[in-house]
Amino acid sequence: MAIPGVPNLLRNAPKAIGITLLGNLASAVWNFLFPGPTWGVFKVGTADPAIVVSSVVEQDISAESRASDYIIQSGSFTNYNKVQTPNIITIRMTRDGNEASRQEFLQWLDTNIAATSLFDVLSPEFRYPNVTLVGYRMSRSARSGAAMIVADCLFQAIRERPGIFSSTIIADPGNQPSTPTVRVYPAPPDKPLDVGGPIIWQ
Repeated sequence: MAIPGVPNLLRNAPKAIGITLLGNLASAVWNFLFPGPTWGVFKVGTADPAIVVSSVVEQDISAESRASDYIIQSGSFTNYNKVQTPNIITIRMTRDGNEASRQEFLQWLDTNIAATSLFDVLSPEFRYPNVTLVGYRMSRSARSGAAMIVADCLFQAIRERPGIFSSTIIADPGNQPSTPTVRVYPAPPDKPLDVGGPIIWQ
């Protein structure tokens, strides 16, 4: 029911506080069931969080492969006929607390949407390595609590392959093929000016 003179945000404050408390309770239950650093965005190859969040609400993984759609000979279906595209990982994370805490989260999102930083995304069962932030969608509402940031972060896997280098050993560096040197002499009057001299091998 509308109360004259009371802003909507304040009227919904009890509901927002309840939703925030339920979110924190759900996070505590997850931490109890899966102890340790098992949810979130971490530095590559470590258990150190890349960003500290209040809770990870949801995680979606999208994996896709593309197979050739043209007709091929029976028995000739091989690895180059099926190409895997990079995995896309969506994580819904929340950050509440004081203003400095929320500001840190916003700054992290703004910095890494442009940077080439790599992270690992962890779940209790699997580590998704080498992902980078390619998009995010942030929402704040009275329903979820004005002091809570809810961000859907989109990460894409970066597939890297080590470089392959080779070297050639020259048995005798001094034994190299001779190189030609061209000496140009002045052209005689009865010959074109573009006639050059003999090639002398050194």
